[in-house]
Amino acid sequence: MRPTECGVIVTAALAPFALACGLFPEPAQEEVFQEAIVAAWVAEGATFMGKYGTGPIAVVAETGERVWSVEYPEDGVIGGNATGQLRVTELAAYPIFAGEAFARRLQESALEVDRRGGLTQEAWRAVSRGEFAAIGYVRAEVTRSTRPGRESVEQYAVLPTASEGVEASWEFRDGTRSMTSLWRATHGFYDRMMMSDDRVMECAKSIDPSSNRALFLECATMLLEEEFGG
Repeated sequence: MRPTECGVIVTAALAPFALACGLFPEPAQEEVFQEAIVAAWVAEGATFMGKYGTGPIAVVAETGERVWSVEYPEDGVIGGNATGQLRVTELAAYPIFAGEAFARRLQESALEVDRRGGLTQEAWRAVSRGEFAAIGYVRAEVTRSTRPGRESVEQYAVLPTASEGVEASWEFRDGTRSMTSLWRATHGFYDRMMMSDDRVMECAKSIDPSSNRALFLECATMLLEEEFGG
């Protein structure tokens, strides 16, 4: 449960009221994740995609929905600057709740779909111990003026649980077996909940989750906070 700017505590029963009032004052998890991607890959002063160029990005412009164009210094380029573009084609992020109960729920959900698709021991321990507050995934296309064609980028990320007095930030991770299993289990669990949980449908007051995915995700997250948030 969390307080709202209307001065009430949001529960499952009050969810439609909360959503109608435009509550949930915190930024959505996926918005924060996207901001972290921009800061790391295409922000002025950052290195393009964390690895390209001989210096930081000098100019950046958002040229479309989840599309950014940049200029950055590159040796051997006429004029000294190369250009590049990042186009995010897929992005999702989900909260993870600490404890064995939530780990068990993820495991059971994953095994219902694929008997070999459960959490690895490492992923189970990470959830049980509360190591992560959220997990994310991004797929993107990158183009550079110095190279022909497009580069496909696929990246996982986790938001470590914040410690007292220390604010956590998103960390990019390689697609190890444990990271992949945790992502697939979490993504599948939330997707099925948003598609078929009657409580989510009632909260969102909508028939089609694809019409407003952010709303359905907020509803699912709120219900899980009540059950696993402590």
